[in-house]
Parts: sequence; C-alpha cells; structure tokens
Amino acid sequence: MRFRRAISTFLGVLGTLLIGVVITLFLVFPRVVNQLADLLGNMGTAAEGSPIPVDIRQGVVHVLIALVIDALLFYFFIWRPTAALRESYQITG
Repeated sequence: MRFRRAISTFLGVLGTLLIGVVITLFLVFPRVVNQLADLLGNMGTAAEGSPIPVDIRQGVVHVLIALVIDALLFYFFIWRPTAALRESYQITG
C-alpha cells in the first residue's frame, strides 16, 4: 500500500509540474511556443492524388501525441479527482 501511495504521489507531482510548465510556456513565453510549433507542427504535404492534405506518417505522429496529451489531462483532471471524491465518501467518521 505504501508503494502504491508513493507512486500515486509521484505521478501527481509530475503531472502538476508538467501542467505548470506548459501553462507557463503559453502565458510567459508565447514566442517559444510559437517557435516550437513552427519546428514540430509541420505535417508535410500530401502525396499526389491523396485525398488527405497532410503526410500520413506525420499526421499519425500528431494524432498519437494529441491522444497522449488527452490521456494525461483525463487522468489528472477527471480520474484522480473522481477517485479521491469516491474515497472520501467511503471513509466513515
């Protein structure tokens, strides 16, 4: 139980730091964010005759990164608070 609690606390702190860094980048250093978007945000051009306007490989990488970010947001903003609320209702006192 102690190991699980330590891992849970570690993930909570890591998630908080990650979210704090991202928010700080967007609010304090928007030019850095724009440079990163220019560097990493190009999904290429489509092949001749392709109905999709992006390079498929780069588009898949973009979708995977978006899914990881969505999973992290779901875990830290929905799953953990809901689990904590559920646990607080189960404690008798």
